[in-house]
Order: sequence, then C-alpha cells, then structure tokens
Amino acid sequence: FTLTLPDPDLAAFEPVKLWLDEVRKRLMRIMGESNFYLGMAQLYEDLSGFGTSSMIIYEDARDIIRAYNPCLGEFYLAQSDRLEVDTFFRKFTMTARQMDQRFDRKNMSTAVRTLLETGQGSQDQDFVIGHAIEPVTEKGKLPWREVYWEYVASEDLVLQERGFHEFPVIAPRWYLSGNDVYGRSPTMDAL
Repeated sequence: FTLTLPDPDLAAFEPVKLWLDEVRKRLMRIMGESNFYLGMAQLYEDLSGFGTSSMIIYEDARDIIRAYNPCLGEFYLAQSDRLEVDTFFRKFTMTARQMDQRFDRKNMSTAVRTLLETGQGSQDQDFVIGHAIEPVTEKGKLPWREVYWEYVASEDLVLQERGFHEFPVIAPRWYLSGNDVYGRSPTMDAL
C-alpha cells in the first residue's frame, strides 16, 4: 500500500514523499511484527463464510498493536444512522488466570479472587465476561467507552472501564440490504 495526501501538490513535494514512505514502512513493520495478519486471515474467512466478521485492535505495550477476533455468535453489533457499525457487545468466557493477567484483582468477584489467592481449584476455570464498546454522547468524554464486567449471580462487577478516541473494532459485512446490521455472504448463497 502507499500513503498520500488529499493535496496532490503537497503529496508530490519530495520531503513529504520521503516522510510518507517512512510512515508506510513503519506501519508495515508494526503489522508484520504483531498478530495483525493472522487476525485479518481469520476476519476474511469468517466474512466470506458468514457475511459478518469483527476484529478488535488495541494498542499493545509489546507489539504496538494486538488484534483479537471475537467468535461469531458471541458478539452483537449495532450501527449509527449513517449505517456504520459503532457499537459492539459480547458475552464470552475467560479463565481466572487470564482475568488475573488482564484486570485488577480488586475488581473481581470473591470467587475469582479466592481461587487466585488460595490456589485451591483450577485457575483454568471459566468465568463469564461481558464486554461493550459503545458511543458516548456526554460532552467532555472520549467518543467511545469500553466496559468489561463479570457476570455473577448476585451482581455485575465492572472489571475495567476506559475510553477511546477512535472505534477500535473493524466489523466488515460482505453485503447488506437496506439497514441490515449483519451481512450476507457468497457461502450463504451457495448453501
């Protein structure tokens, strides 16, 4: 891929061309050294088979970016009045060990904390997690907020909440009809 600018004269200016080329090289290195291409392969496989796919891309301390492909059937999408996906919800499982690596223990349920602190029982026990990324309409806040919470019988516990300047989810749909949220695919037509 190549980078350019809307202004063709500025894009043709030699120092700008060199800068754009350097940015392109850095982007290629970031994508190549992260799991971005593996995530894209999964995204395209799901897209061609099911008509809808998603990938969350986070900033990452080790790889600069890290891609996650939520499993089809565990996520829900909603779109804006412009028919662009701007809301992402899912319900999935994480082990106690994974939760410990990702979230602050003080936000976890007593069951998870006890399991982690006493070591009695398997740290690979699954717990149900809710996850939402949605637009924020309050002035002075970042445009999107993300919340992870733990489903427990007595209460929903917020594990993490943060905001984003940009929607971190890619949610392509193969083709849509009207205001459909979920797409159709060639595989569906073949079946």
